[in-house]
Amino acid sequence: MTQVLEIGTQTVHDRDDGSSPASFRLGVHSEYGKLKTAVVGNPDDLALPPFGKDLAHYNAELRGALEQSGGAALSIREAFPERWEKTAEQIEAVVETYRANGVEVHRLRPYSDAERGYLGHLQAGRSQLYPADPVFMLGEHFLELNVRRAYRRKEIFPIRDAVRPLIE
Repeated sequence: MTQVLEIGTQTVHDRDDGSSPASFRLGVHSEYGKLKTAVVGNPDDLALPPFGKDLAHYNAELRGALEQSGGAALSIREAFPERWEKTAEQIEAVVETYRANGVEVHRLRPYSDAERGYLGHLQAGRSQLYPADPVFMLGEHFLELNVRRAYRRKEIFPIRDAVRPLIE
């Protein structure tokens, strides 16, 4: 089955004017140097796929909820609001810590409707918690990786839109 997506380019910056510094060049040249820019995910649309063997590491409570999801993605915000809220607070604390230390933070835009359904026939669900997972920076080379879990492969679309202006 071939899916064709129309994915628009929309960049969400945390700067008031929506700009990126003209003199900035995206790249990783040291794992120990000073961090200048980061892309941080968000938990807003977190929905885990129905339970399968690749999710066996989840705790009993979450595993039970996934097993009872009826084959649909499980919205963590709806099923576990306290846990979702704690996750959101932790991510925002990371953003605040970065900013307090002079790091420019870029946030991911929400998924489009087409992106939310991408590869849903293989595995329902979606996440934007870990934007570093499907990419790798080597010097100034931005590499897109293929995440094994189908529900996470769509993460690259908002990441592209956040990073593209920084590398063009």
